[in-house]
Amino acid sequence: MKSDEQLQHAYQTLGVTARTADTDVRAAYYALARQYHPDFYHGTDRAEAAQEVMRTINQAYEVIRRDRKKPKPAVPPQRFHVIRHLLSRQDTVRALAALNCMEPHDAAWHAMAAECYATRGWPQRALCSMQQAVTLAPENQGYQTQLHQWTQQTAGTVNLGGRGTRLRDVFY
Repeated sequence: MKSDEQLQHAYQTLGVTARTADTDVRAAYYALARQYHPDFYHGTDRAEAAQEVMRTINQAYEVIRRDRKKPKPAVPPQRFHVIRHLLSRQDTVRALAALNCMEPHDAAWHAMAAECYATRGWPQRALCSMQQAVTLAPENQGYQTQLHQWTQQTAGTVNLGGRGTRLRDVFY
C-alpha cells in the first residue's frame, strides 16, 4: 500500500480527516481503543477479532502520528508572488491585506511586510518588521544587509516619530 493510501486508510480507520486537530485524533483513538480493547473480550468468541481490530487501530494511530511529526517542507518563496505583483502596481492596501491573511508569520513574512510598509510610506513599521525578520532569522545575511541599509539611509533623513521623507523615496 502506498504511503498516501496508507495515511488515508488510517484516517478512515479512526473516523477522522486530515484536517482534524491532534487532540481530536487522539480522542478518536482512545474512544476506539476503549471500545475494542481485547481485555473486554477475554474468554469470549470475539477475543481474536478484538485483538485484530485493536492492532489495526494502533497501526492507524501510529501512521497518523508519524506523518504529523514529519518536518513540513519550507514554504516556498513564491508564496509572495501576488504581494510582489500588487506592490509593482503600487497597490499597497491590497498587498497588505493579502499579506495579513498569510501564515506563518515567519522571517520571510516580516521581510515582505517591511517591503510593503516601505512602499506604503511607513518607515517606522518597515524598520520594525525588518528588525523582526532579522531576529527570527539572524543567519540571513540578506535581511541584515537590508536592515543596515535602511537604517543608514534613513538616519537623519526620516523622522521616525512624525512626518518626514517617505522610506520609498529614500531607497526606491
